[in-house]
Amino acid sequence: MKTLNKVEGKEIDLLLKKYCEAVPDKGWVPKFVYNVVLHNTETIIGECEARIGNTDNLFYNGHIGYAINSEYRGNGYAGMAVELLLQVCKENGLDEVYITNSPDNTNSKRVCEKINANFLGLFELPLDNAMRIEDGETHKNVFQIDL
Repeated sequence: MKTLNKVEGKEIDLLLKKYCEAVPDKGWVPKFVYNVVLHNTETIIGECEARIGNTDNLFYNGHIGYAINSEYRGNGYAGMAVELLLQVCKENGLDEVYITNSPDNTNSKRVCEKINANFLGLFELPLDNAMRIEDGETHKNVFQIDL
């Protein structure tokens, strides 16, 4: 696994917060969790993660997750963070990534559209999916990006 401790952009950087090993028994792949910070500062404006690997559940859970703190939303930072995470995914051998969001999360859907992710559709979660069991979610929008 290639660890990137810092991924620099023009307006934001990603600083590695933690690395989580795979847990095959649970179907979990290795994961990099980053703080999203304003470029060349220590001001944390959000968090994002890249899950490295391929499992059936990643189609529904996604390879990439992101959250920008409310006071920093509306500046395009989520899309910038995704672009930087794509570097992490590519460096670690992924050829494509899935990004998913809940059907009612219009902000996340807009991020995917702005970065030109390919919308594959709205998919029903399998009955044994943890998001369905634990959170009561039934459907996810699924986007794909070829690296």
